[in-house]
Amino acid sequence: MAYRSGTNADDSNMFDAEIMTDVDADGTEQEYGAAEGDEPNRYSVPQKHVRLKIFPGLFKRGNADGLRYDIEECYVKTRVKVS
Repeated sequence: MAYRSGTNADDSNMFDAEIMTDVDADGTEQEYGAAEGDEPNRYSVPQKHVRLKIFPGLFKRGNADGLRYDIEECYVKTRVKVS
């Protein structure tokens, strides 16, 4: 599960491996090169533009006490097609 502090609207069309999965035309998911055993992150993937958002992700902000809206958790990654 990815935890992020805030988001930047300018980055919404750039691929981010922490919260997105790249899907090929035949439906296979692409894995990007983090070190073995590590989760891929936005710094381990080449800069790619998102061309199509196929399936929405599931995110949660804040906690049950109505606090910590600056922290975002990703429960299901957004499925996208990149260029």
